[in-house]
Amino acid sequence: MELLTAVENEYVACYLAQDNEIDLSEFIVLLLQRRTRVCVPVVQGNEMFFANYLTTTSMTSNRWGIVEPTNPQLIDLTEIDVVVAPLVAFSNSGQRLGRGGGYYDRLMKKCEHALYIGVAHSCQQSDDIETDDRDIPLDAIVNELGVQVFQTDKPQLTGLNSAV
Repeated sequence: MELLTAVENEYVACYLAQDNEIDLSEFIVLLLQRRTRVCVPVVQGNEMFFANYLTTTSMTSNRWGIVEPTNPQLIDLTEIDVVVAPLVAFSNSGQRLGRGGGYYDRLMKKCEHALYIGVAHSCQQSDDIETDDRDIPLDAIVNELGVQVFQTDKPQLTGLNSAV
């Protein structure tokens, strides 16, 4: 995840992997060692928020079996610099296909200032993904081939395309 080390970040929102998602646990430890604040998703009703996270945080499984903090300390979404999202597939233009709940899309409408980065295997790339006006495209994707930056007006990403 050298993309995130190339950008100054104070608060990085990461997911905790389940099923076949790419495991970010080593990356999260690296962020914490660098004194970057890390937060993880917490679902309340039909909305997703982020809560402070340390490797010692007490965790519990939510209604979908996804682990989240037992007693979440929710953070102000305007403090998040980067949102790292899992995905099922992504397109050549940065469209993201998640699990169908729209949680990340709704969240990113409240975090437009943050970099929106997907993490995937290159085999998850698709020529086209059907979208609608509720879908928020990724700013970049990170996979085993490198970093692919999509069309974006976020200056933090200038010059970061590599390998893909």
